[in-house]
Amino acid sequence: MKKVLFFLLLVILSSLCFSQAPLFNIAEVNNFKLINQNQQSQLYQIELQNGNNGYDDPILMIVLRGSNFQRGYDYAYLLCDAIQYNFNSLIDSFIPQQWQKELVFKFLDNQWEDYLSKQIPQQFIEELEGIATASKDKKVEPRFALNILIQRALVLANFPGDFASNVFWLLYDQQKTDLISDQTYQSLNLLKNQNKDKNMHCSMFGVWGSRTINGNLYSMRNLDWLANVGISKYKLLTIYHEQNKYSYATIGFAGLIGALTGISNAGVTVHEAGNDVNKETFDGFTWTLRLRSIMAQYSDLQSIMKFWNATNNTLGMNHGIGSAKDSKFLCLETMANYTAVFADNDTREANYIIYEPSTSTYYQLGKPLVDAVWRTNNGFDPQIVAHEIDPPISRNESTAKRYTIIHDSFTWYEQQNILIGPYEAINVTSILGNKGSDFYSCQNTTRGTNILSVTYDPNNLEMYVAFEQGGVSTSSIWKPACCGTYIHIDLKSIFTI
Repeated sequence: MKKVLFFLLLVILSSLCFSQAPLFNIAEVNNFKLINQNQQSQLYQIELQNGNNGYDDPILMIVLRGSNFQRGYDYAYLLCDAIQYNFNSLIDSFIPQQWQKELVFKFLDNQWEDYLSKQIPQQFIEELEGIATASKDKKVEPRFALNILIQRALVLANFPGDFASNVFWLLYDQQKTDLISDQTYQSLNLLKNQNKDKNMHCSMFGVWGSRTINGNLYSMRNLDWLANVGISKYKLLTIYHEQNKYSYATIGFAGLIGALTGISNAGVTVHEAGNDVNKETFDGFTWTLRLRSIMAQYSDLQSIMKFWNATNNTLGMNHGIGSAKDSKFLCLETMANYTAVFADNDTREANYIIYEPSTSTYYQLGKPLVDAVWRTNNGFDPQIVAHEIDPPISRNESTAKRYTIIHDSFTWYEQQNILIGPYEAINVTSILGNKGSDFYSCQNTTRGTNILSVTYDPNNLEMYVAFEQGGVSTSSIWKPACCGTYIHIDLKSIFTI
């Protein structure tokens, strides 16, 4: 393991007035230890050099092969206990009473059966059939069947931040606002009430060309969500080998078969950051499976955008798509029936000005650059902004701060004539992760929410992955992912396992 301090710290401190820079580690993989297998699929435990590097529970990796049905079966068969544990841990963290859980489950099941399941390709239906069969073979109680838990997780993943508002506008689209009971709505609202101070945010960027070593693309994704609820007991890399398609990896937690983020062996990376809007629908392609479809089928941005435009959005999201083949990155600002595509240095972004009531002044928030594009949790396209539930009204809001940090980091490297490589990209990635109060310090992180932090080097098929550490189910103090250990993974070897 090599310890990486934010190099050039003194210069950064003096140049950007950073109060303190985080310290993170980078660990190398020592071995992939086979712990179980079924048919052509294997479950591994990732063993690191020099001990566990802060991970009380090991990172798991499942490699899936075979037909759609068989991959689904093997996923559920090999991860049966992990799927149940993670789902129950997540639900228990914000819904305390069983009667409330039943109401929420009824809502989630209805949304899946009547809406989200309608536009997913047959491949994923067959995967879920395999999961259902494995659940029966594992003798899981039918009302807790693994396919049902996974379907509920797929629905939950579509609510990016303001859960209560998302539910209201979704039901408005479905013309059902008068059909849902007060008790059900109040139960659904628990996610917001229980976590209103949890800083549920996300960030992503792509940088390339004149700003990077050899012009290569580097991209990243931070997930600031429900921290320390127990799901990191089963941290998971899932490697998909689909027939006659690109192989790809998703990074997340057992029980979610979609892609929170990921990378393919064609060098395509996928990313997401929520943006709550009032123009929402479930008459679309659930985003976590949509991103899997992209990685499996395409290697260039033109083909990806053709596919994107032929499928339908759901709730408000910012998505990022990177391509090593193109050495470029696009940000997609989305809502129901509308996508705004942003490349680098977009004039819509440059023209985005907010009014700050606290100072009675106007502030230019949009600061696009050449050879870089990034997003946090707001949009810049005028139509997207018009439908945002809570657009930024201060430069001090988290989404504005994180957006500005990315801009300032890239311009600082430019001013210092430093080309961005993997360590520089991880530096910025680590800064952006939510640590509770100070982006530049890992000293007091009890209110932090960064549970997943990933930097990609798609031209070289490498990635650096960090998960939250300690906390629930361990004897260690909780630590956000961005303050812990990034695991350096050479995907070239993994995609051949």
